[in-house]
Amino acid sequence: MNAGGVVMGIGSLRNPVVGYYSEEEKKYRSIKLSGTFELLSLNGNISLKEGKSFAHLHVTLGDEEGRVFGGHLIRGDVFVAEVYIGELIGEPLERKDMGGNNLWLWEAER
Repeated sequence: MNAGGVVMGIGSLRNPVVGYYSEEEKKYRSIKLSGTFELLSLNGNISLKEGKSFAHLHVTLGDEEGRVFGGHLIRGDVFVAEVYIGELIGEPLERKDMGGNNLWLWEAER
């Protein structure tokens, strides 16, 4: 049984939008970056959210001056990418709204 996957990658993204979760606002805040950025690291997972496949991805990005940006990947146009997706076998991992804080998480115990 397919339970989801793990994701890793490198490459380059154009005009990425990254975010961080604001505990006070209980939502992700967006940081829009303009231009092409090296995708230094892509890490995340694939599981279920409301019965559909959901990718939860984080990135570390670098610009032409060596500055680094990072966070939750909201979107970005792929210029070039080498991405690895490893399949997880077993019981499906499913995200649930935990406590009404707009964070969809896996249950701690199953």
